Amino acid sequence: MVDITEPAPRTGWVFYLDTTHTALAPFSITADARTLLDFDSTDDRQTDYQGSPPHSFWDDTNNVFIPIDEGDEYTIRLQFRIEPSGMGASPFMVLEFETDDDPALTATGNVETVMEKTVVLARGVGLVSAITESAPLFVGAAFGKGRIYITSSHDAAIHEIALHVGRRHKV
Repeated sequence: MVDITEPAPRTGWVFYLDTTHTALAPFSITADARTLLDFDSTDDRQTDYQGSPPHSFWDDTNNVFIPIDEGDEYTIRLQFRIEPSGMGASPFMVLEFETDDDPALTATGNVETVMEKTVVLARGVGLVSAITESAPLFVGAAFGKGRIYITSSHDAAIHEIALHVGRRHKV
């Protein structure tokens, strides 16, 4: 039985699955272009365990992660499939999780890259690489929004994108 005198937990998790970008209708990126991840979280989501207060952590319009409170810690896990086009040199991609305190400042370089990882992709026409990467995000006073960027050495198609957000609230 649940004790209704206890406040709702301020920790929890959500899981978003993008059903817009499929193998038949992927998100396309151009070689060597740093590209903001286009992620649609509105179709398939698991929010039963998100804790309190209810919150949408992903803004589909601006493709940004939105935290709740200063002092929170988040674990962001991103999963997707990427298929580079063509052959050529060994394909790779760079994945970046970035935060800023004001979207207007992004142009002036006032951002912080909290995770950057280079991943070697499967080589060969029609080969798909399954990617799963995680990053911890600690929300301080200057944390505004989080963005995810992908840069690929080749033109590429991305699909089956999923995002898991785990939240631990400050004590």
